[in-house]
Amino acid sequence: MLQNKISPDSSDDESVDAVEGKHDKNYFDYNRRKSFVRDFHLADSRENALKAYDRFIETFGAKYEKAVENLKKDKDDLFRFYDFPAEHWTHIRTSNPIESTFATVRLRHNSTKGNGTAKASIAMAFKLCQQAEKGWRRLRGFEKLSLVAKDIIFEDGVLKEVA
Repeated sequence: MLQNKISPDSSDDESVDAVEGKHDKNYFDYNRRKSFVRDFHLADSRENALKAYDRFIETFGAKYEKAVENLKKDKDDLFRFYDFPAEHWTHIRTSNPIESTFATVRLRHNSTKGNGTAKASIAMAFKLCQQAEKGWRRLRGFEKLSLVAKDIIFEDGVLKEVA
């Protein structure tokens, strides 16, 4: 727990800020970087995302060279989800379904202190995944999956009309 370094006669607002670290330069820089990344990650079109991406590279390129190198290297993959229906973007942007499913399996495995044989482990994982599957929500825009499977082209999440 951070100690409050503000004098006792200071206002409550200042005390809260000091405890949460809001006067810390790194805290401000972190929020600023996070905001830039959010701008290109959640943009409504590839064009706006690329503008925000370029702003991030220009702003933080000198200070965070390795991070910027990785972003440049993976640029095509980073913006590939704009080639899919907009309804799918939420699902593509997250890895949470995978994490949530395997968190259940891991929790059960740890609480039983292992399952004995490899066959028993696989059977338990399968049954736990089947149970977890019952609570999954349906993919938004699932009716467009057949179009995606046929390699139909989408631009900025909208079906591209063939001229």
